Amino acid sequence: MISPARFFRSVVQTCLALSYNPAWLAGLVLLSGMPGIAIAETQQTGTDKPASLYAVRIGTLRSRSEADKLVQSIPAEVHRFRILQVEFDNGTRMYRVISQRFTDRSSAEALNRTMRARGISSYVYRITNPLPSGSRQFKPDAGAKQKHSAAGSGNDRSESNGEVIIASSPKDPFEHAYRQALRQGDKRPEDQFRVELFGRPLTIGGEYGLNWQQRNDFELEGDAEDDLHRIDQGIDLEFFYKIDSRRFAFASLEASRQDDTKADGRDKRHFSEIERGEMWLFFANLYDMPVSLQIGRQNISDKREWFWDTDLDALRLHFNTASIDAEVAIAEELFPVVMGEPLDPEDDDIFRLLAQVKWDVSEEHRLSAFFHTQTDHSDSPAEGSLIDSDDEDDFDADLTWFGIRARGKWKLKPLGKFYYWADYARVFGRETAFDFDDDIGGGRSSVDSKTSLDVDGWAFDIGATLRTRLPRRPTLTIGYAMGSGDSDRNDDTNEDFQQTGLHGNNGKFRGVDRFRYYGELLRPELSNLRILTLATGVRFWKNSSVELLYHHYEQVEAADFLRDARIKADPLGTDTDIGEALELVLGLEEWKHLELELVTAVFRSGKAYGDLKGKHATHINFKLNYNF
Repeated sequence: MISPARFFRSVVQTCLALSYNPAWLAGLVLLSGMPGIAIAETQQTGTDKPASLYAVRIGTLRSRSEADKLVQSIPAEVHRFRILQVEFDNGTRMYRVISQRFTDRSSAEALNRTMRARGISSYVYRITNPLPSGSRQFKPDAGAKQKHSAAGSGNDRSESNGEVIIASSPKDPFEHAYRQALRQGDKRPEDQFRVELFGRPLTIGGEYGLNWQQRNDFELEGDAEDDLHRIDQGIDLEFFYKIDSRRFAFASLEASRQDDTKADGRDKRHFSEIERGEMWLFFANLYDMPVSLQIGRQNISDKREWFWDTDLDALRLHFNTASIDAEVAIAEELFPVVMGEPLDPEDDDIFRLLAQVKWDVSEEHRLSAFFHTQTDHSDSPAEGSLIDSDDEDDFDADLTWFGIRARGKWKLKPLGKFYYWADYARVFGRETAFDFDDDIGGGRSSVDSKTSLDVDGWAFDIGATLRTRLPRRPTLTIGYAMGSGDSDRNDDTNEDFQQTGLHGNNGKFRGVDRFRYYGELLRPELSNLRILTLATGVRFWKNSSVELLYHHYEQVEAADFLRDARIKADPLGTDTDIGEALELVLGLEEWKHLELELVTAVFRSGKAYGDLKGKHATHINFKLNYNF
């Protein structure tokens, strides 16, 4: 319940905002969770002056459906109106909502660009003239994006033909902070469990996951000894706390269990662990600027997870306007991730600097730039020295990556919608590789060899999806990715491209599921490798899809290893033909809390495996996620 004092203050401030220019200007701020006043300002048919406020509703319009209900309540004789949302908090600043008639699209787009440059989001909608009597259906232009914050939306509608600008305030702090708590692809219900803690809302939620896998013949030897049946279960508890309108806290705890059974049913292994998940503080709009600070263990990712998708102990600055999103972070693992276990030597003592900038060139096209440098300041044992076996670290690397990305879409009226992506990255620096002898006993290992090389590699990934206009809107996708290879493994430079080690190579084409777009079975790193991908898919029901994918793999330079792949057999280094894979991805997301995914895949080895050419490995994976 809103207090009488707060209600009175809201009414007074609303009147002051409207009095600035009662015909066409009003204050608008979007601060989630704060009580507010939703106002429908109306104009009677045939008049030039707006009528007095028709409806005043206490509360927040949190969704399009709530706004539509308010629209439905306005009498049919009222043909022009607008819905405003005004909310108040300490330090609230008023932003103008501009309503204007336009005779052509260019003038509307010019104002749109101007407002975006000032950091105020604005979106163009198309409407019809006149409104049929009694009609209350608000249909945006097919090309316009409908964007709504967690706190609701402001919108403005005129009865004239043409374009209308709908302006909202800069990014809402609550929405911005809460989005940091969700990983890509995560879903949470709107009615999550909430309690009051020190007079502030604490949201408690999370996810239970079940992952069933069957792997057959990953050794490519044609027998069943290495076949694996695996069941992973885990529960993630999340706590999101609103300290005040600009400060937020988040913490998560993950408990998991893994059960592995070999084909004969006798070799069974069980693993259970508790991990600290994300734990951070978020400070929004520092000094009333579009800058936010995030401190603690947090997820850092990019859209396609081509550069990174991982949790890091980090300090990160966010800069956000309507058209530019930028962030820069410094990171280093400070504490063990798994309770009761030390830090993995491969992750310990690595300092990282990461940055990315995303620029919305237009509503349809986005450009991005990425930068990542790491310095490994761990101990570098001398050749012949002895170390604890638990401290083995195969590589020490001081590397730098930079990359660019373009993503967007075009309308091809005869065919449908054309979506594209293009990524390019370069890596350079120096790495040291170690070989260890583990057979000396006593939990000790000796350093057999130590080799240092310069690193200089590059990679690209390009592709496109056509969403056709055929029934069910089937999609056709083609993609081609290449990571450079080392043509001379006897010199002092390694020209194999290496991804950052923080990558996931996980994304969507146009279905509902995120999957590993280089292959769910092989899952290779894009290093000394060419990958051709062809895919087709279709959405069905309300929120489900099925996609069929084909991958062809070929090394750039023949080598006797395949970097970070799940097939256990090694190529011979005499031929570049790694093989091909066929995969089916089915996603069902018809329910509020439940998501189901089924992946089946088969890999056929190529000439690079010599006598093992033509062998088949198969993989079946069923996932169930229940979010709350």
